[in-house]
Amino acid sequence: MKIKEDIIESLKLIFYYACICIFLCFCSSVLYMIYTLCQNLVAGQTLSFDFNLFMEGFLLFSPVIFIFGAMLMTFFFIRHPCHAVLPLICYCVLYVASWLFVIPAVSKVNTSTYETYIEAKTKDMPSSGYFRRNKDKIVYYSYVNETYNSVTGMCIDSNLAENNVYTFSSLTMSHKKTAFTDSLIQNSIDMPPVIAITAQKILELSLVLRKCAEQSFGSFHAFAYWLCFASMGLALLGVIGLRHVSRWRLVNTLFVAMVTLGILVGNTMGYVNPVMVGIEKSFNDVFAKIGIFKPLCAVGNPFIVFCNIFVFIILLFLFFFFEKNSRNLEDL
Repeated sequence: MKIKEDIIESLKLIFYYACICIFLCFCSSVLYMIYTLCQNLVAGQTLSFDFNLFMEGFLLFSPVIFIFGAMLMTFFFIRHPCHAVLPLICYCVLYVASWLFVIPAVSKVNTSTYETYIEAKTKDMPSSGYFRRNKDKIVYYSYVNETYNSVTGMCIDSNLAENNVYTFSSLTMSHKKTAFTDSLIQNSIDMPPVIAITAQKILELSLVLRKCAEQSFGSFHAFAYWLCFASMGLALLGVIGLRHVSRWRLVNTLFVAMVTLGILVGNTMGYVNPVMVGIEKSFNDVFAKIGIFKPLCAVGNPFIVFCNIFVFIILLFLFFFFEKNSRNLEDL
């Protein structure tokens, strides 16, 4: 009877993991498509579903979502407490399989076709018939000539005391300096700084992922380099040890989320932050002089690997500690 319950719990975990990943991949792809369309949208136009942009968003964000898989499955265990071994084995197998097969396979897909398509759809000219604010000026374009990249209209300059309203004709437009073609659209949907920084960091992680995965199946050394990067997954696998930190589920959820984000930020900085890269180079030069670590330095970044293993060992110790403590509380 106990085995049957464990199997049912494991199947629930698999179903939950598949559904939540598919749902998040779909939502992130749709949001990416809408936001990219809005960047090139001008006032007066309408949005329509774009499959190419949808696929670009899927290839960009789905590997990152699978990286968060350990955190998502840990949330499942927090919501449905379980001390059985079989669901935990299922958790480990699912997440390790994601890192070995799903994440590198999706990340190494060539996205140049979609990127070329997006560049071809990019526009530089706003639409006519709308008032727009440009710093201390308000401009109105009565006619836009996309062929000659020129505009005709009126300008209201608040810096001038007299004759602050004037017209212009066939004025050459400069190329857009922001991500948005139309300032009216930008003022409406531009992301707040916190969300913009978060999106930028996710994009950095996705780019590092893609760079490491592109050569993951080329040779043994290339695959070994991918395994060095994938050591981040080992550290993330250990967040399951924080599911019983407190009796309060919300506290457990916050702990798991914060540690997950800390591991991701630390690993991403290890590949893109100049200060971190400099520190790693110093450590790796020392490791390269030690015979046993010399092969590792040739195929990857031993400093990152050791940091991830160290974090995993700590989380593994916390897993057994909190697991035992939780069982004792349930027996009282």
